[in-house]
Amino acid sequence: MPGRQIELWSSDFQIIETGRNQFIGLSQSFRRHRFMKIRMHSFGVTKERCPLRLHENDAGADVYMPFDCTLNPGDIIKVPLGFGVEIPDGFAGFVFPRSSLAVNGLVCELPPIDSGYRGEIHAIISNVSNQQQNLKKSTRIGQLIIFPVIIADFVFELGEQRDTNAFGSTGE
Repeated sequence: MPGRQIELWSSDFQIIETGRNQFIGLSQSFRRHRFMKIRMHSFGVTKERCPLRLHENDAGADVYMPFDCTLNPGDIIKVPLGFGVEIPDGFAGFVFPRSSLAVNGLVCELPPIDSGYRGEIHAIISNVSNQQQNLKKSTRIGQLIIFPVIIADFVFELGEQRDTNAFGSTGE
């Protein structure tokens, strides 16, 4: 079952120029005024441990460790977060590392949470330090962030072919 769709209009985007480069980004009005409600599904999470943004303009919502855990150097753990989300089509979710843990060598890996996924979300935490790390229950371990994504259609032919020549091959 695909996720809910959110409508984006061409006015929601703008061309941003940085020196000689151009790219397309979300317009300021879209960034300032658009907030999205994401439906959650409980897989045992308590209300106190639902994703929480401490400030209205925080990009990420904190997610919490559901149990005590010790990670040795090089260990990787898959942590069930107790909830699922319905991400709209055209968006993906990621559990980013918290800077306070990352500076000590505990980082969340970034597999995407696809819009069609309806199961329980997990954080994948790696201990990249050379020390044993202890995580206590209810520690904020990551930040859930929702990003717009471009859905690519991978093809072998796009029409007009480009050559592999470079540096002046098309003339002066």
